Amino acid sequence: MNILQKHFKFLVRIKPQFCIFENEKNPFETKTQTAKSYLSDQKYLNQEYDIVRLQTEELEKCLGLKIGQFIQIQNQNQKAIDCYPISRIDDCGIIDLVVKKQALNNNVMKDSEVQEQETQKDQNKQNQNNNNSSSQEKQQGQSQIKDVKNLQEIQIKGPKTKFVYDGFGNVIYKLGDEVVTKNFDYIGIICENVNITKMFSLIEGISTNGDPTNLSIIQFCRTLDDMVLADEILWLKEQQKINYKVFLENVDINFPSLKGSLDQKFVKDYLPPSDLNALIVTAGQTSFNEKSKTILKELGYNEQNIIQIDE
Repeated sequence: MNILQKHFKFLVRIKPQFCIFENEKNPFETKTQTAKSYLSDQKYLNQEYDIVRLQTEELEKCLGLKIGQFIQIQNQNQKAIDCYPISRIDDCGIIDLVVKKQALNNNVMKDSEVQEQETQKDQNKQNQNNNNSSSQEKQQGQSQIKDVKNLQEIQIKGPKTKFVYDGFGNVIYKLGDEVVTKNFDYIGIICENVNITKMFSLIEGISTNGDPTNLSIIQFCRTLDDMVLADEILWLKEQQKINYKVFLENVDINFPSLKGSLDQKFVKDYLPPSDLNALIVTAGQTSFNEKSKTILKELGYNEQNIIQIDE
């Protein structure tokens, strides 16, 4: 095991004493646990979704998720909803999530509030450009810890598992009732709209930890507004960490190269070829995932190497 692999193993296997949740070696055998958190912040993302920050009771601990796992969140009046954190798995005390508006009984923001959030988002982007190191980011996160007395309480349930990425191409997932671990040289992602957030821990886990696994992403969106996390993902592309292509159903005439929807040609052109050792993950509505799977099978991809993450 080289030094990069050791570094990655540190990130995907955080010591249990620093984790809120316990996680079994076989993630599918891990029992659902609960933790208390508080709604610390909420920011405008687009017309349908907000980014919320939860603050956990145990500020010195991270949640204890593995790359690819997700959680459910629930307040007193709402049913539990599935959420995939977009914060790092080793962040302590805070969890950032993308949720639908009013999912946590919050009122839709007024236009003036939206404008204020957009201004704040621009300011945050500038601040991020001035603070590139992970240690500085953590200090910034810790400085936002709030008094929970007047904050809405949110229950977290987890960890939940569709698959786990264990580093350097190793993926744990289910084939029928059997749990398998396979190693892949290539990983391809086909995602729809905001569902790219469900893949963000995988994208970041591969691209920022010296993992040589080749990662290719195709995102299909209705409009530019659905290109969430675009700044982060485009930055990774510019750094030649990932291959990324986005297509829009509704696009300005000045950007004809972005026009497109889910189609066999795009999958063939931008994902690793079917004769390579590749895992393909699809993330979107059930109809989108089924269409993706049909296209992949027509192109000769092995059905056993396809994982579907439904909305």
